[in-house]
Amino acid sequence: MKRRESHQVEGTWYNFGVVASLASDSDWKYFVGFWPSSAIHGWRKEENQDVYYGLETPISEWSVRNAIHLEGNYLLFQLGKDQICLLHPDSQRIALVARGKGPVVSTPKN
Repeated sequence: MKRRESHQVEGTWYNFGVVASLASDSDWKYFVGFWPSSAIHGWRKEENQDVYYGLETPISEWSVRNAIHLEGNYLLFQLGKDQICLLHPDSQRIALVARGKGPVVSTPKN
């Protein structure tokens, strides 16, 4: 991790907070917390539905970073140091998609 002259942190470890969305027709919203215990919060106001995912114990923790909201209500994110995962809140499942850091998502030009 490098610091720029303006004191901004360079790298992907500090990518948390409100999750950007590429989903045009989804009513889900997501937030990724800094602490592992509050890793993912998703909500859908119309259905009055909230989901929370997080893991933090004295011997284990999984931080969530670099999340992006995709079509179909999916959330793609980095779990821990090197796991790229996909969350589907309706089915309450998280799947390992790949190993790596800082997933990059692109969409086709219309």
